[in-house]
Amino acid sequence: WPNLQDGFINVLHQTLPLGGIGVGFLLVNEKGRLRNYIPATSSYDTLLGNTFPCVRLRTASGRQYVRALCDRTGEVNADNVPGRPACLKETDYAIRFQYPMATFQLADQEAPSGFRVAWSYFNPVIPYDHVAAIMPIVILEVELRNGSAEDVEASVLFNFDVIRPADPRQPVKGTARKEKDASDASVKAAPAEMRKFGFMGTGLGDNGGGSDKEDRFHAYLVVEEHPDGDVTLSSFNPTDAKGAGNFWSAFRAGSQMPPPGAGPVEAVMTTLTVPPGASRKIHFVFLWHLPVSLGGSTGIGYCKTFRHAGDILEHVSKHLAYMSTAVEKWQRHITGLPLPGDVGALLIRSGRAFTTHTMHTPDGGFILAASDGATGRPVVRWDFLNAMALL
Repeated sequence: WPNLQDGFINVLHQTLPLGGIGVGFLLVNEKGRLRNYIPATSSYDTLLGNTFPCVRLRTASGRQYVRALCDRTGEVNADNVPGRPACLKETDYAIRFQYPMATFQLADQEAPSGFRVAWSYFNPVIPYDHVAAIMPIVILEVELRNGSAEDVEASVLFNFDVIRPADPRQPVKGTARKEKDASDASVKAAPAEMRKFGFMGTGLGDNGGGSDKEDRFHAYLVVEEHPDGDVTLSSFNPTDAKGAGNFWSAFRAGSQMPPPGAGPVEAVMTTLTVPPGASRKIHFVFLWHLPVSLGGSTGIGYCKTFRHAGDILEHVSKHLAYMSTAVEKWQRHITGLPLPGDVGALLIRSGRAFTTHTMHTPDGGFILAASDGATGRPVVRWDFLNAMALL
């Protein structure tokens, strides 16, 4: 791993790491924004300024509500995107972080009365399920619940900055990200494999097909196909004022959106109608493949189980319902134990080290380690809560 200093560890107290054991992670903060810590990628240690979900709600009576489901970052380049929907204010949402799940709930007074929107980021770190815990994956679950007396048409959009492997001739941190070529065959090749497993989506980064894809970094952004929903794939370039403006105008209007592969930000959207008294869940999945050639020893345990991102997607398609409930189940078990004070919550919180500071060993085991700061080499470090969380 790159050096993990005390300052980085302090950041973890305001964020939640999402990703598999030993293959990197994304950090989600209290504003609902994501930062990339996937090794050997060009945007390592970078805020993914255009990675967030958006919602458009249109009632049968004609009222419309459109928001980006995140708060402003305070960074000009991330916040000043032409035409983008307004971000939420701090008073517009409630949050609850409990590793490995970050849950947000809309509390905006301007939203349609009686309509509930909640969204959770999580990865399936589940006791006794090592296969689920090592998957390099982030799941976004959006729950829509209609407590009003009229139909509501809901569109949920998830944008994602394209993540590419770093240029091997340059250092990982601070490397400029390459623009995505509109003719990139990876975007055309990805959906066929996805649809086979009940998903629709697009490829991010070096996602080409072929027999050698297990030797290259690649990533997918997908959404589970819903029987009552329509899926749209799109993209935009946030530095192109006209193009970005057209993208967001089309989202607001529910009209034809630009095709995927036309910009460095890819987008997947599901549109469906939620009748009065009904609820719907939409699952987006971001997953990546970090081969041993890029990740070194960190990827060994993962690569012994999954050859590439397609293998992960197949596993997710079979076990998504289980993963969505199993995380909350073990959290409730620990917080419900007769432990003194906040010990249960502290144990859960300490488990974050499994995502951020754990790596696999060549013999198939794994160690909890931190950098020694001087050489960057991992030093095994355990404390009481980490050890108890592991047990």
